[in-house]
Amino acid sequence: MPQVARESTFRVTVSQRQDVHGVATAIGARLLVTARHVVDGAGPLEVSTWDGRALGVEVLRMADAHDLAVLRTTRPLRHPVAFARHPPRTGEIVRVVGYPLGGEFTAMKGIVIDQLQGPVLGEPSNVLRVKAVVLPGYSGGPVLNARGELVGVVYAVGRDTRYALAIPASSVAQWLHRTSP
Repeated sequence: MPQVARESTFRVTVSQRQDVHGVATAIGARLLVTARHVVDGAGPLEVSTWDGRALGVEVLRMADAHDLAVLRTTRPLRHPVAFARHPPRTGEIVRVVGYPLGGEFTAMKGIVIDQLQGPVLGEPSNVLRVKAVVLPGYSGGPVLNARGELVGVVYAVGRDTRYALAIPASSVAQWLHRTSP
């Protein structure tokens, strides 16, 4: 599964400053999903693969209610992830993918704690809590199950527990469906 994660996950950088802002995940031929706060007001963006290959990108749309955004790349993406058909179970082992502190690609092992009813830290609907050490550089990154399917998108860290908080894949899919052109 780390290979699937590596091929479908991209580092998001603010072009002018070369600051790593977060992560985006391939969900279609030219589409990436990330957290809105990664790209909102950031200026010109660039995404790159784990081995440094850069792609041009533009913000296609941002959610009003969720911390979600969709980006469109200038070139086709070869390895989009599939959305999980079912939510993860409590205790399920997952991978939380990111570039901690702007460093190297990491697929951190985590355990699903539960799914909370929103609002939680600004997220209006359900929130997936994952016991995993996440640092700046994981925002917008995927939470993947053992089959490499998307079960959530990281948007925050719990203030009291330090658990990763993720928007469930079902909420992401519903938002995409409601807002697709």
